[in-house]
Amino acid sequence: MKSSAFGNPFFIWTELAMRNTEMMLASAQVIGHRVQLMAAAGHNPSVSDQREMSLMVNEKTAAVAESTMAMASGMAKMNFQFAMQALMQMSRMWAGMFAIGMSRTPAHSLETQTNLLTGNFARSVAASSRLSESTAELAHKALKPIHRRATANAKRLGKRR
Repeated sequence: MKSSAFGNPFFIWTELAMRNTEMMLASAQVIGHRVQLMAAAGHNPSVSDQREMSLMVNEKTAAVAESTMAMASGMAKMNFQFAMQALMQMSRMWAGMFAIGMSRTPAHSLETQTNLLTGNFARSVAASSRLSESTAELAHKALKPIHRRATANAKRLGKRR
């Protein structure tokens, strides 16, 4: 999922909500099917029932591991990007303040201050938008392995009925 395809953080978050809803509906179907399977099997599950229950545990473990890795690597990348962005903004601010101090006239000082403030304001707005997009992308990556397994299981188990 690449946020630039949407161009608006609202759409990214809406897509995330839709995928989450799809995943929850699929999970409800899978849970319902597996609870019926366990109830019908009682204390004496068949080999097929045991395979399904074992698959359930293995899939959940694998999905959580994949999701955790996606979150960890995504957070590391995001933290580095935002640290670099903060460093750049601080550098620009210091350079701007130095330029204000070097102004020879009040008019030049006012112009430099205006440029510094409007430039930093625009960069801050853009950074906020990127933070929202990056956070949504990270959530997409973290939910992807769980979503993939839940929807695949819903399809597979739905064919058994």
